[in-house]
Amino acid sequence: MPKYGHKHKIISDNSPELLKIKNDPRFKARIAKIDSIPIIKKYDVPYLCGYSNDAKKVYFDRHLPTKWKGYDLSKFLRIHEFTEKAILDIFDYKYQQAHHFASYFERKALEAAGLSWDDYQDHLKPYIKKVHTDQLDIVPPDLDLEPYADEKEKKLLTTLAYYEKKEKKSIKEHLYG
Repeated sequence: MPKYGHKHKIISDNSPELLKIKNDPRFKARIAKIDSIPIIKKYDVPYLCGYSNDAKKVYFDRHLPTKWKGYDLSKFLRIHEFTEKAILDIFDYKYQQAHHFASYFERKALEAAGLSWDDYQDHLKPYIKKVHTDQLDIVPPDLDLEPYADEKEKKLLTTLAYYEKKEKKSIKEHLYG
């Protein structure tokens, strides 16, 4: 769940924590699956992107255009989301720590493609759903709420829980009459 526009902690390529993450066999195995993880774009997602509780789906806000300067941004956004979830699941980190490391991996991939991190951030800013001002009409039924809890977004958590419950109920009603 990138909070674009916020300052990202600069992580050194030789940071002991980064090397611990990169060299962990569980992390390597998880990241090897990244291309098989589907991206779903039919929901309103606070702060632009998120992931499912079980790490089997990545959610992009339905209003986010993923084409920019001839590039498909899905690759970079999926790297961020999937890496962040892997770090949260494997290591004993809080959301902000995982977010900073995920941003590191996202930025490295972006720069390897010849794109500017600052321009990329500026491009994404207008699409971020600010949870206190934007309408969330339909949210993923299995959106991982850990990042919002770690950020102490109490009002958002209440809203997301309501919509998740509503979505599950409507699916159940649809299936069982």
